[in-house]
Amino acid sequence: MSAAVNISNPKDFISQDWKLIKLLKNNKKTLEVCHQALSQSWESLEFIPADLQTQQMCDYAFDQSYQALQYIHDKYKNARYCNEAVRLNASYLALVPDCFQTEKMCLDSVKADWENIIYVAQPLITEEMCLLAIHQNEAALGKIPASFLSESMCYEAVSKGDWVITYVPDRFKSDRVCLAALQIEKDDLNLLFGEYRSK
Repeated sequence: MSAAVNISNPKDFISQDWKLIKLLKNNKKTLEVCHQALSQSWESLEFIPADLQTQQMCDYAFDQSYQALQYIHDKYKNARYCNEAVRLNASYLALVPDCFQTEKMCLDSVKADWENIIYVAQPLITEEMCLLAIHQNEAALGKIPASFLSESMCYEAVSKGDWVITYVPDRFKSDRVCLAALQIEKDDLNLLFGEYRSK
């Protein structure tokens, strides 16, 4: 930054490099200054206060990169942004307000990564999503709200890893579920002692 920079003229200051917007106090950020920064990079949206964001700014930033969704204030988010962002990066479901989530969006997101089940709005959670998450990783059992669990889901998870028995609600600790956990433990012990005996 040269000594000739005139902070009294924030637009000129920003014209040198959009990243300088983060050095400006919010009271120096005007629509004109924000537009100047945004014209250089969509990433400047991160430093534009919510009260200065406009739908036009958000459209421009999002059209440059779906990653802009993380900086768009909720009042400017819309179905187009949310659908496109989650289609390109399933983890962006975490940024989607419940009102823009759809069952298909959530299902696709969970298909891509089981951990996204925690971002699904409760009214949209389905048995299919839960089972899909558990098929990918038994740890999903600990992330699924208890009200959506079933004995068959618990059995599926415990059959993959006995350690998740701790996530099984008492009402689903059936003989079948408990025996599945014990069978895995028995198989692990047999493997361990079988290796020991062979030495």
